[in-house]
Amino acid sequence: MLLVPVRLDVLFPRVPWMNYAIIAITTIVTFTWWLYMPENVKELFIMRSWSEPLGWFASVLVHGDIFHWFFNMMFLWVFGNAICSKIGSWRYLGLYLFFTLTAACFHLLMADGGAIGASGAINGVIGFYFALYPVNQIKMFYWLLLRPGTFQVDGYWIILFWLLGDIFGALTGGAGIAYGAHLGGFIGGMGLAFLFLKFKLVEFQRADNNHLFQRFFGSFVIDDITKEMQDYCASLGSKEFKVKINDLDEQPIPADMLVRMMQIKQVKGTDLIYDRLQDQWMGLSRYLHQEVEQHKKQGKTITKIEPTVPVSPVVSHAPEAGPSISDNIRSWGQEDFYIYRDGQNHGPYPAPLLADYLDQQQVSLEDLIFNKSLQEWQALKDIFSEGKNT
Repeated sequence: MLLVPVRLDVLFPRVPWMNYAIIAITTIVTFTWWLYMPENVKELFIMRSWSEPLGWFASVLVHGDIFHWFFNMMFLWVFGNAICSKIGSWRYLGLYLFFTLTAACFHLLMADGGAIGASGAINGVIGFYFALYPVNQIKMFYWLLLRPGTFQVDGYWIILFWLLGDIFGALTGGAGIAYGAHLGGFIGGMGLAFLFLKFKLVEFQRADNNHLFQRFFGSFVIDDITKEMQDYCASLGSKEFKVKINDLDEQPIPADMLVRMMQIKQVKGTDLIYDRLQDQWMGLSRYLHQEVEQHKKQGKTITKIEPTVPVSPVVSHAPEAGPSISDNIRSWGQEDFYIYRDGQNHGPYPAPLLADYLDQQQVSLEDLIFNKSLQEWQALKDIFSEGKNT
């Protein structure tokens, strides 16, 4: 029976170019090893002993035959793309080398013969995947008694099935397969995933399912801004940041205003903020998480704040907007304004239309708008207060 994964039900936040590169390099080296390499050079690619560390890493680049190469690359394509996309290409390269090392160590501890192939490192990738996506479905291709087909199954069922097969093979001494390397890679993958999840080095999205250790560590959701992040930002007072919200151009916003926008969901964790120390733009949620953790390491406490605005803007305040406020808005002529509600960008609206929406109670005085001429965010009532021409 042939059983091969063909697709994973996971989100791909990045292009997994490092995994593409690993597959390409492995393929080139494998075919070169078969067709062109002299025997004395070929020997360098075999993992044989503790005293030959070159073989520990070089062995993952070559395979015994076309089927060995094809199925390894198929598994690496399916699971490696998902993990590389999730954690980023350079981190993924570090993980792959670590899994190669743990696979080599377990093989040398559990077996005497030499070994080649990427199966141990790939099992590390699968172990890492198992910790991140235990319940996400895997589409499997099967070939049974000349009858092909596909089916979908929760990931933990098929991965545990493979793991039990490796354990059985290691105990019974399966011929020709380095089960020790498989187990070493898988254990390395699970162990490293445990650390990544504990220290929240993996970014999840709200649409992701729970990971294997969710009950113990929770998860770092880049869409969300926690209360602790808001409290830290509020402690910065009027310190000004450059931010990009909903793909608009960068704009300066003081920290206390940024907190207010967080409270009524006008900014998301995925919006961008400029990190002056690292001289780069990064996600607001990741930046604040990084700053909060650094604050804690320095032994400092973060003063908790009470919400200063409703979490969800409501239109109940709109009747307070008398004709003078509407007239004041209309006096801005055809100037455009953007409104942000529930994390969405609405607009641009010319001033007369915005005034009509306010009269019709489709816009609340608590809604934040961006005034291009003022280059700042404020609640609508603060910009267009009665009798005030800003």
